[in-house]
Amino acid sequence: MLHRPLIQHCKSCGSAVTYRVPDDGDTKFRAVCPSCHTIHYENPLIVAALDESLKTAKPKPFIASADAGAAEAIFSLATSMTDDQSIDIALLYTQLALTFNAELPVMYTLLGDTYESMKRYDKAIAAYEKVPADSPIRTNADMEIAVSLQRLDRKDEALVKLKELIARVRVHIAQSRAMHASVASLDATGRLMMATDAQGRMLWCTPRAEQALALIALAGY
Repeated sequence: MLHRPLIQHCKSCGSAVTYRVPDDGDTKFRAVCPSCHTIHYENPLIVAALDESLKTAKPKPFIASADAGAAEAIFSLATSMTDDQSIDIALLYTQLALTFNAELPVMYTLLGDTYESMKRYDKAIAAYEKVPADSPIRTNADMEIAVSLQRLDRKDEALVKLKELIARVRVHIAQSRAMHASVASLDATGRLMMATDAQGRMLWCTPRAEQALALIALAGY
C-alpha cells in the first residue's frame, strides 16, 4: 500500500521539521520547524483526496469519466471569471459544471461565492448548505452562511450559526488541551514512548525515548 509523503523540511528556512500538536489550539499533528517555528498546514482538500487515492495500491483516476472531465474544465473557467464584468458568465459556467458533476463540494462554495458577489444572499446560503457536513470545507461554508445571513439582516440566525461554529472551536481547543496534558504527563513520568507513521518514520517521542534512541544511534545499532 502507498502512503502519503510527509513534509520533511521547513519551507521557510530549510531545517528538518518535527511533528507535534502546535500550541495554537490545534488538535492535529503538524510539521513544525524547531528553528523558525513555522507551522506547515496542508490544504485539507488535497490531503483528503490524496489519502483517499492512496488507500489502494492502484489509485483511482482523478478524472473517472467524460462528464467529470467536462466538469473540471468548466469549473476552471468559472474560477477565472470573478470580476464584475464576467460574474454572470462565471455563474453560468459554475451551474453548468454542476450539471456534469454535482459531487464536488468546492463547486458549491464557488457557486455561493458567486451569488454573494451578485448580492443574491439567499441563493448563496442555499449553495453553501449543499456542502456535506463531513467535508473539510464545511466550516468555511458555515462562516459564509453566517455572513450572508447578516447581510440579509437575519442577525439572530447569523448569531446562532456563529455560536455553533464557536462551540466547535471550543471542542477542538478542549481536545487540544487534553492532548497537551497527556503529552506533558508522559514527559513528566519519564515514559519511553514514541509514535510513527505507517512507514516507520517517527512523528513524536517522549524526552526519555529521544535519549534512548540517541544512545542506540551512538552505539551503531
